[in-house]
Amino acid sequence: MFDMRYHIASLGAVFLALTVGLLLGSLLVDSGALTKRQAKLMESINKDVESVLTHNNELEKEVTELKTFQDQVWQAAVKGRLADKRILVVSFASDQEDVFNDVSTAVSKAGADSAYMTISVKKEDLGNTDLINRLSASTNSSITVETFDSYLWERISDEVSGREPIALLSALSNNDLIKIDDQSVLPVDGFIVLASPVGSENEFDTKILRAFKSTGQPVVAAETSDLDPSRIGVFQLASISTIDNIETVSGWISAIYLLQESSTKANFGIKPTADRLLPQ
Repeated sequence: MFDMRYHIASLGAVFLALTVGLLLGSLLVDSGALTKRQAKLMESINKDVESVLTHNNELEKEVTELKTFQDQVWQAAVKGRLADKRILVVSFASDQEDVFNDVSTAVSKAGADSAYMTISVKKEDLGNTDLINRLSASTNSSITVETFDSYLWERISDEVSGREPIALLSALSNNDLIKIDDQSVLPVDGFIVLASPVGSENEFDTKILRAFKSTGQPVVAAETSDLDPSRIGVFQLASISTIDNIETVSGWISAIYLLQESSTKANFGIKPTADRLLPQ
């Protein structure tokens, strides 16, 4: 049952609480206590901000110094290690030129020349009879749909390494299936194959890696640290040395080491598949 007296008492308590709150608030403002508290709080915040900014400036200075030191040290570490060598960097993707440019710079610091080969062969090309006949004519060979896949990678390997004259490469180039930025670097003394993102013709990279391996020249399979999923595990099954952070200074040093020490088989980088970050 509704109790009017209880309702009136409740309303009275609410108004009393509001009145007391207003009185206390006015007293605090009049006495300046609230203003003083705000001033102290702002002073504390300003000090904290200044401390953070000072710390950030010190860290930025340290990072700049470390980058300068790193740049000088890694160049000294690789200088002359690939003197007079010629390295071919291979990609199955059209968007890896920046990675090649970095690798090319590193290889150059080590004393070697480099060329960049982009392969645009697709799965459907392996069954294109007209295309296969044209490519077959370029090397005076009898290639069939059944044999073209294995023949393709082996012949490319033989031509870039100097074991066969450049014929198929020219035919592939004329058909927009392959592009080499500097053929004067051929024949080459070592290979770096860049892993491609999922959705491209991934399995082709392992096939050409095996073909390059048969030349007896040093072969490195590499990918960037942000490639997901990683291709390193697949390359390791082919007993190919790997680098999973080829866009970094440590990746460049590792690549040059592996190209110099062709008998070494190792996995460098930062992912779980790596043995360690750098050569010892």
